[in-house]
Amino acid sequence: MLLSAPNQIKASHIVGGEIVYEYDSTTNVFTVVMTQFQDCCPSCFSGWPSGTIRVVNQSNNSTITTFGTTRGPITSVPASINAACVTGVPSFCLNERVYTGTFSPSATQLATMAANGFRFEYDNDARNGTINNLVNPSTTGITWRVTTTPAGVGIQNSTPAFTVDPPTVVASGAPTTVNFSATDADGDSLWYEWTTALDDDQTPVTYASGYSATNPLPSTPNATINGNTGVISANLTQTGQFVIAVAITEFRNGVALSRIQRDYQFNLATFNTFS
Repeated sequence: MLLSAPNQIKASHIVGGEIVYEYDSTTNVFTVVMTQFQDCCPSCFSGWPSGTIRVVNQSNNSTITTFGTTRGPITSVPASINAACVTGVPSFCLNERVYTGTFSPSATQLATMAANGFRFEYDNDARNGTINNLVNPSTTGITWRVTTTPAGVGIQNSTPAFTVDPPTVVASGAPTTVNFSATDADGDSLWYEWTTALDDDQTPVTYASGYSATNPLPSTPNATINGNTGVISANLTQTGQFVIAVAITEFRNGVALSRIQRDYQFNLATFNTFS
């Protein structure tokens, strides 16, 4: 882990998150938003007091600089399914907390970012120990990042932003779809795909036997994600908790500018059939 000690509070009950940004080329200011999803319960972790974002050279993984964010209030994520429709729910309550910060790179920093591309990145030891598709989940970290190519540096641009809250619970035992779609304020083209969930900035998670980045769910046939819409389709066969990671790459005139990713824990519960 590469964050400073005050931000490395070990905590469970973190369910997922993502980082997005807007860049104003006239003022040379990045506005960065990090969203954290977490279980809600009396003993649950309430979120870090602040979050330090690393600015990373994409070519050699060196740290260009860091900057802080301010923590917003906790809000409740609406239930994605009626409780009467499922049984065996691992968790039915989900909270969201948003951290916001700004970063104005110096001329030297911007030149480095333009030559090599860069990442905004945050990592922490925070996954739930009850996750089914990871090896040793309680000692596996979680990392959120957004990556920008050299072509995306120094131009007026906003990364894609997810438009739909992730599901609190997903029904197993029947065909299902989950919407992971996003919008882009600049009208850039978007492409969705599975990606590898991250332990820390340079280490992927280790998937349990039978699972992988592109096959993260217990589904027959394998779950798929529509590259054009971001809709996940699955026929889930088990209950439990399973980590997925979805990446969205934005293109302008055929050139890739940035790539965001959402790392998220699906809570799978049995779908109740009614006669």
